[in-house]
Amino acid sequence: MGQSVRKISKKLGYPKSTVQDTISRYKTKGGTHSAPRCGRPSLLDENAKNYLKEIVENKPRITVNEIQKDFAESDLQIYTNFGKQLIAMDSQEIQSSPLFFSAR
Repeated sequence: MGQSVRKISKKLGYPKSTVQDTISRYKTKGGTHSAPRCGRPSLLDENAKNYLKEIVENKPRITVNEIQKDFAESDLQIYTNFGKQLIAMDSQEIQSSPLFFSAR
């Protein structure tokens, strides 16, 4: 048979409740992954985020209008609210924004 929740918890360094929840999730759902989170979808897909990051890193003084023009000329998918978000920001804010870039 398997090990107790207490032994697994101690061995892995996780709280007993986390181990128990993971075991329960595996038994009921057949896997250990959490359900997808609900909420607003990202304004940019991963390719568009990388493209924006490249633009801003290469041209830190680029204007919002120039960024919008670059995106309009690209074939990347972006949400319409993306332009509205950019209008309120300057390039420095864009570089540090968690809306567009995850922490390094």
